[in-house]
Amino acid sequence: MALDIVGPDALALAEAHEPLLSAIAAAAADTDRHGVQRRCFDAMAAAGLLGRPLEPPALQRELAERLFMADGSLTFCWLQQKVPLRRLLNAVSSPEAPAASALRDRWLEQVASGQALAGVAFAHLRRAGAANPAATRIPGGWRLDGRLDWITSWDIADLVLLCLRCVDSAELADSQVLLVEDFSVWSAADAATVCRVSPVVFGCIRGAIADLHQVASSHHDTQALALADALSRHCQQLRHQAYRLIDANAENSPELRQRHQDLRALALELAMRSAQAAVIAHAGGAMYCGYAAERRLREASFLLVQAQTADSRRASLDLLLHSSFHQ
Repeated sequence: MALDIVGPDALALAEAHEPLLSAIAAAAADTDRHGVQRRCFDAMAAAGLLGRPLEPPALQRELAERLFMADGSLTFCWLQQKVPLRRLLNAVSSPEAPAASALRDRWLEQVASGQALAGVAFAHLRRAGAANPAATRIPGGWRLDGRLDWITSWDIADLVLLCLRCVDSAELADSQVLLVEDFSVWSAADAATVCRVSPVVFGCIRGAIADLHQVASSHHDTQALALADALSRHCQQLRHQAYRLIDANAENSPELRQRHQDLRALALELAMRSAQAAVIAHAGGAMYCGYAAERRLREASFLLVQAQTADSRRASLDLLLHSSFHQ
């Protein structure tokens, strides 16, 4: 693996995990071409890196960063485990979800240990307009109508948490329903978290800077080395601000949310600049399909729309607008 000149924000992973991370990175080109393999998650579960989050949170963030440095596609599947696990931990039967406790008893330990791989689909809930897909209450369960473009991990997951909006008009059995909650409650909780910078963005930046530093060192390119150092310092400073703001756990005010949103836009912009720099330094060969720099540029581009909301879109476009006219 290329030298990671950014390094961890606070805590480093145990040395025992390095061979697995190296193996994931070495297989990333094949994963990109053929898809994420279930055996990768079995290996992660055996290493204690799938299921229950590492403690303290700073260590879990470092794991997310390191995984994305190694393989973005695998990391997106790894991230899916978090929401079903959290929902299973808090699952309690209710008149609307009478089987929630039974589902928790059946799946919680398997998901928490990594024995079972879970997926989740809920990004569609953030879209404006009519509910799609939609759930309609019928005797004994729910009718599902609509279509999803994709569900991450669909072909390798053991279970999938599918989140849908209910409609007023009147087959999923009650035995498969984990939770029914007010959509406004869900939306408020989602808005409070989705505005934050995801650790995987800093993982993308670290990986791109490592690529840039590696090619610059091999070519004795002092300009590219200076750029790698500057990008590294910028990443460290931005990441420190973002994580300290998250850890402060301050009141969820509109001002605080906007600060998170601004940091998220800055981090995404830095991810694109870092990935572009690596491609430029590697020259034309970097654009071959499967090449690490080319793959990371695609991953950085995907991060621009992953977990995107109207607010995050405005923040990123506003940053681009002001950057374009104030240089």
